[in-house]
Amino acid sequence: MKAESNVKPQLVERYPGLVRINYDVQEELREDMDGKNSTVYVYRMLELPSVNMSVDELTATLIADKYDKATQIQMASDDDKKITLALFSANCTIYAKKILGMEPSLSDVKAKKLAEISVFDASSAVNSFIIDGKNIWLNKDTRLALRQRFAAEKAAGITSTTLWYGTYKFSLGVDKALDMLNAIEIYACKCYDITAAHKAAVQSMTDIEDLLGYDFKVGYPDKLSFTTTEE
Repeated sequence: MKAESNVKPQLVERYPGLVRINYDVQEELREDMDGKNSTVYVYRMLELPSVNMSVDELTATLIADKYDKATQIQMASDDDKKITLALFSANCTIYAKKILGMEPSLSDVKAKKLAEISVFDASSAVNSFIIDGKNIWLNKDTRLALRQRFAAEKAAGITSTTLWYGTYKFSLGVDKALDMLNAIEIYACKCYDITAAHKAAVQSMTDIEDLLGYDFKVGYPDKLSFTTTEE
């Protein structure tokens, strides 16, 4: 259930025969009746009559409270959402252990860090480039389809082509389009290698403090920028 408060809620609040879990806490600035801005904390709240359950059971309860069964099935068929759900699941495991008075293990923290890396790798912080000032991204399947199209157009003697991104239309030369795809492919490969290296580094760590302080956002190549105008 959703809740809000003027005081930042604790992750766990214990009452006689009841445990309340507060998560997904977000800060919002709101104007009060006197015209002054004040901070309001909006969050999700889960109340449990007992914590006499295993970590896995409590984790499943936390996930089920945020995602109903239909949403979980939908997420399982969507790679980006599946990655996000994996991170939420890792967080829930750590929360559950805290609720049960247990310290997160090395494997718990690794799972959380690996999920964070996957979320970052799938985000626009990595998966984007600029064309005519517009931030866009072409996934691997789209890049393959475009490469086949541009190659076919070039073989047919066509010198100009079109790249559609939603409602955005970019007109450019076929040769330039192929060069752009080559550059994007190289960029994507470099990003893949950096992400794989970060995951390998995390897997090899044996200290929780080192894991918590590990910066997985470094090392990625600069974003590419293109224009459709001929040089």
